[in-house]
Amino acid sequence: MDRKSLKTTFIIKSIIFLIASLILLVTLAFVKTKLRVYHIAKGDVVNIYADNGEDFPISVELSYELENFQSANNNEIFIIPEKTTRILLTSFKKVDSSKKGIYNYSFKHYFGDVTNTTYDKKAVYSLPLPPTKSYLLGQGYNGAASHKGNSAYSLDFQLPEGTKVYAARDGIVVDAEDSNDKGCPKPECGKFQNHVIIFQKDGTFSGYAHLKQHSIQVQIGDSVVAGQFIAESGATGYTTGPHLHYEVFMKRLTKEGIETISVPVQFRINTNGKVSVPKEGAFYKRRY
Repeated sequence: MDRKSLKTTFIIKSIIFLIASLILLVTLAFVKTKLRVYHIAKGDVVNIYADNGEDFPISVELSYELENFQSANNNEIFIIPEKTTRILLTSFKKVDSSKKGIYNYSFKHYFGDVTNTTYDKKAVYSLPLPPTKSYLLGQGYNGAASHKGNSAYSLDFQLPEGTKVYAARDGIVVDAEDSNDKGCPKPECGKFQNHVIIFQKDGTFSGYAHLKQHSIQVQIGDSVVAGQFIAESGATGYTTGPHLHYEVFMKRLTKEGIETISVPVQFRINTNGKVSVPKEGAFYKRRY
């Protein structure tokens, strides 16, 4: 089969399984963290604090119910800097000292600073591919099959199962899951998706999804560098075929709440320094 025929065959196959890939990386929840939110009461005042033991900022969304207490401010989103302790979020002060007061609070957390709206658009990413051969980009930015809305700036490389996947940029591993061995073309299989998520210094995250079971080479908290072997491609989660789903995204505070939004980035294509956005339907090889 010649290269043109091979490309056409791969594109047809990619459309079949990419249409099924509706549960994408943006649905992943961050559940492992070195965050602590707690209170210290003294007299008629209750102070709410947070400790962040991670190497990156964490956003905390605080909710509370008060009876005979009032909050010192109306802020519900707080940014906790990396490696900090006893950061005061808010204070509850009793309204009438002679009466009983009740306070209840809860919180959600998001890795990164959700108030940050900028990132390094000049950063150059490495292709997350092995340097051994060329691979087809089955779906690119704004791909017709499934790359729409908040997941518009995603890439799907058609890698056979077991192909090595490499870090596209330096960062810190914030989530890693490779215990699953199941994949299917049904939404309920989304929970079986294996993945690695890496936090980057400009506040963005790189996400690698549908990875092979027990193939991840890094752990949460590890520092990685671009070009480092991190996992193998697979077909786990909501999909009908093996491929690597890759995207760079941010957690952002919008009018609708906290959203996960993919962002466009550029890649180093070859050894002569050429930088561009990979195009859907083209073959790519990391020649460096």
